[in-house]
Amino acid sequence: MFRVMAAVARGLATMIDTHFPAMEFAFAYGSGVFKQAGYSSISKEEHGNETRGGPMIDMIFAVEDPLQWHAQNIEMNADHYALLPRKLGPKVIVNVQQSAASLYYNTLVPFPPSISLFQGQLMKYGVVSTADLTDDLRDWKTLYSSGRLQKPVSFLKWSPALEKPLRTNLRSALSAALLLLPSNFSEQMLFLQITSLSYQGDMRMGIAENPKKVENIVNFGDSMTRFRQLYQAHIDSFVEDGILVRNTNGISYSGTDPEYSLECDASTTAKLVACLPIPVQHDMVKVVAHGVRPGSTFSELLERGLDPSLSGLAFSHVLKSIVSHYSQRQTLKGIFTAGVSKSIVYSFQKIAKRLL
Repeated sequence: MFRVMAAVARGLATMIDTHFPAMEFAFAYGSGVFKQAGYSSISKEEHGNETRGGPMIDMIFAVEDPLQWHAQNIEMNADHYALLPRKLGPKVIVNVQQSAASLYYNTLVPFPPSISLFQGQLMKYGVVSTADLTDDLRDWKTLYSSGRLQKPVSFLKWSPALEKPLRTNLRSALSAALLLLPSNFSEQMLFLQITSLSYQGDMRMGIAENPKKVENIVNFGDSMTRFRQLYQAHIDSFVEDGILVRNTNGISYSGTDPEYSLECDASTTAKLVACLPIPVQHDMVKVVAHGVRPGSTFSELLERGLDPSLSGLAFSHVLKSIVSHYSQRQTLKGIFTAGVSKSIVYSFQKIAKRLL
């Protein structure tokens, strides 16, 4: 399995190097890259010479200068853009990109014929500025790009400058999940909770998206192994800090579902809240308290005697507010970026995939 996924990643990395303008950072995600329940394999390496379509491959590209990048990409790949954005030009495209979740998506794009591994497949790629991606990883401004990076992805192009923000995003996601979990939970429950964070309040869930999307991401194939690789260092850090207690008695992770315990007292809760993005903490204060001085943190309220059980409720409210706001605006933006016909086709495919 990992050999096949590596071949897919190499093929995608080669494609973006040869068929797109230069970019600082890129990753692929979703069922087109990692096997999920209900989806067929995409790789000819698994099926001999059989050429077969599969799930659309989703990617996000981070670029330093979106205006220059889109101008170059229109020259190289004009047919990737809907007619109206292409005619209006890169300045309008960048203005549209900056709205909603700071991403501009081109969707239902055929792979270049020269990339034989993906014959018969389509791709969707989002373009985000490196600065906006960094802000979202650190502050969870939209939880759009950062939410995808809370789950296993395939890195196609690496940027050392993003290493720290990426780690911060993972630690914040782990802390957020622990605020929402009961005091005793399994590793599987933890990864399900982390995965669900960026779908809370998403208008597409239950309509166009598979209602079992979260379970499919975590529970199929080698997904648990990939989640462990992503989060184990942060989990170990929380165990060392006394935030978590691992109840495995040294049993190997292979074939097991380790269990953990979490103290739900004010001190532990304050430590978890302190790992959340600062803007999220400020919004949590607004949910539970009125007349508190500006700039107060949720941790300060806990120190003053606030009931720790309110932390999860406040965070859940803020999380849903962020996701619902930007998912609605990004979905509406898609009608412009993809064009009406592609938007209808894409929505139909999503709904059909949900029903099948």
